[in-house]
Amino acid sequence: MGFMDMRQWVGRLEKEGELRRITAEVDWDREIGAVARRVLEKKGPALLFENVKGYRHGRCGKLFVSGLGSRSRLALALGFPREATNRELVQHVMKKNRETIPSTIVDTGPVKDIIIRGDASTRPSSRSPSGTTSKADAISTLSLPSSPETPIHA
Repeated sequence: MGFMDMRQWVGRLEKEGELRRITAEVDWDREIGAVARRVLEKKGPALLFENVKGYRHGRCGKLFVSGLGSRSRLALALGFPREATNRELVQHVMKKNRETIPSTIVDTGPVKDIIIRGDASTRPSSRSPSGTTSKADAISTLSLPSSPETPIHA
């Protein structure tokens, strides 16, 4: 792959013209899911929502969706040119699925940068917008970390 983390991936998509930054304030529950679905239906770019209502402070100030929402973006993510055929992509994924990577235990690293303790650790950590039509849509589309500013809806 040509990137190591989400920041690099977002940067690559932006460089390739495959990212649209949304700076207007959007409601996590009413707007993000609808906008993301509409852009995906129109075969539009990945979206980076930079002003999510109720999430200006805390762990989630931005929300990235549809990073793999097209065959060309999937090809880029797998290290192929965007014009790669479906056959090439499927063969590559099948080959990678057969490979194993040994695990490594580390004392420090980016994975341990944010540690949630106390009462915050018992709050649900994510929720899905109401604009999704099924549980599968909600899971595959996006999720938002919970925020004390915005209550969780059951």
